[in-house]
Amino acid sequence: MPVGEMRNYKKTCRTADDRCDCPSSTIQSYDGTCNNLKHSSNGVAGTTFKRITLPRYSDGKSTMAKSVVGKSALPSARAVSASLLGTKDDFDATRTLLNAMYLMFVSNDIQEMGARREAPRNPNSCCDSKGRILAEEILPDYCQPIAISESDKFFSTFNQTCLSYQRREIAPRCRRTGAGIQQINLKTSYLDLSVVYGSSKKENEKLRAFEKGHLKTRLVPSGGRRRLPFLPTVENANEVCGISSANSRCYLTANPKVNQIFGLATLQTLFVRLHNGIADKMSTLNPTWSDDELYHEARRITIALYHHFTYNEALPSLLGKKVVEGFALGFKNLSQAYDEDLSAEALSDFAATISPLTASLLPGKIRLIQEDRSVLKEVDLLSPTNYNSVLEEKGSLDSALRGLTTQPSQAFDRYFTEVLIEREVGPDHMMKAGVDQIAIDIQTGRDLGISTYNDAREYCGLDRAVTFEGFSDTMNEEAIGHLQAVYQSPEDVDLSVGLLQESPFGDGMLGFTGGCLIGEQFTRLRLADRFFANVAGFNHSFTEAQLNSILATRFSTVICDASDQMMNIQPDVFRPISPTNPLISCTDLPALDLAPWINSKLPQAMCDKKR
Repeated sequence: MPVGEMRNYKKTCRTADDRCDCPSSTIQSYDGTCNNLKHSSNGVAGTTFKRITLPRYSDGKSTMAKSVVGKSALPSARAVSASLLGTKDDFDATRTLLNAMYLMFVSNDIQEMGARREAPRNPNSCCDSKGRILAEEILPDYCQPIAISESDKFFSTFNQTCLSYQRREIAPRCRRTGAGIQQINLKTSYLDLSVVYGSSKKENEKLRAFEKGHLKTRLVPSGGRRRLPFLPTVENANEVCGISSANSRCYLTANPKVNQIFGLATLQTLFVRLHNGIADKMSTLNPTWSDDELYHEARRITIALYHHFTYNEALPSLLGKKVVEGFALGFKNLSQAYDEDLSAEALSDFAATISPLTASLLPGKIRLIQEDRSVLKEVDLLSPTNYNSVLEEKGSLDSALRGLTTQPSQAFDRYFTEVLIEREVGPDHMMKAGVDQIAIDIQTGRDLGISTYNDAREYCGLDRAVTFEGFSDTMNEEAIGHLQAVYQSPEDVDLSVGLLQESPFGDGMLGFTGGCLIGEQFTRLRLADRFFANVAGFNHSFTEAQLNSILATRFSTVICDASDQMMNIQPDVFRPISPTNPLISCTDLPALDLAPWINSKLPQAMCDKKR
């Protein structure tokens, strides 16, 4: 499956290309500028997503799409969610929960969307105080609320017929032209760990310690004289996280979801510890290096390890051998494959569908596992209680890491844990309301005007379905029947909904079209980035010995090293413990060898310090 040619539509609003003013810089900018020398603004934080088809708006500009049958309204996103999706625990015994959490971590690194600038901070502003749809004449332009039937089995208990939805921010030039709108990506699309290092120089300065090459951490007592590093906290916890308890934690991080999802806080802590550990080792090997030199080289090595873990461990588990080989995603050597004519922008189709695809793999409870692999306790996937304080309890980080690498993932299908599709929110002393996150995800796809499922099928080389039965090459009869009962035409099927109905392809977790779109995205992120780990021919490129050291390091090694005192782990942490993937001592895993960096050439200063 080769990388498909993106069509550049003149009627689509795009961000203008800027000339790279520092092509010789050996230090990767924080906002993504100059990662691609020819298209220096592609993938930069604050620029637009990229489309693979014309924007799907009923007026060609911004109004959400309608059915191809009589231009009638599409079924409500909640009606689709309630009719086609469901709640059920169905585990995948061949994959660990780390697959889902790592995919979420990576997707947060690639894309983030915000509400339109004129929208208030209150996310419920598009419904009235009683959970009802606002009258059309007073409904703000930034609102596109989701209608809920009065007979809805879940929402009727709250007398709620409206689910608020604020439309996503669009590029300013889209407001001034008649072109189809395009939404803004707040993150760099490149795999640069912007969730750890920030997406701008200003944001990064809040996260750096400016000593020893370290990122900021906070030392927490852990029995006796031991004090262990955890993420720093913000001063205004109530404003940032909505918490006021001294026992809760609101972390200072470039990824706001770290304060909402326990598993993400675990991975964030791991990568910060990885960076600081590398900086400490580099300081020993090169004692004359300054804080700045230690920091930038530790960042460069950490990002390269992240590339290796993502392409050589995580994606093969998620997508399977056929897709990985078809897109040539894995890498084992230095390469001249960097392609400046390719775009690394995050695809709208990826941004709008990765959340529900990941959500299908998540359980309602996250297990904390002890060294003997027995369950210590469980924490809720989502809860009004902030669980980050639990992470800092003695031994809890290790238990959380064992949980991610031991607990099975949910199977990829149309079923979700109940908390994602029918969640009750609101303090006990206030009026309760319901939330359906998957319906919001479907509405996001419509807001972004992304491809239909049929569009994506055709893009990935399948025949365009003329009837619902035309979907039989990717899904079973039951799934086809479900779609036919809700949509008037196969041309109407929302992309995320279609992807969730697909049967797994080959030995991967996802279906054919889902694997194709993710494969396309990650191929572009690798080939269009001159700072990717195995790119050769630049002053900043790793030597062969340095790359070999990175490739010899397993993610399991990093988990052991970043843990407090974990003793055993399986080599492939994306797969469960088994006779072919047994628990082994952490000391038996190959350690990261930094000897190739002794007296290595130091990175040069960036030309533009503001980026």
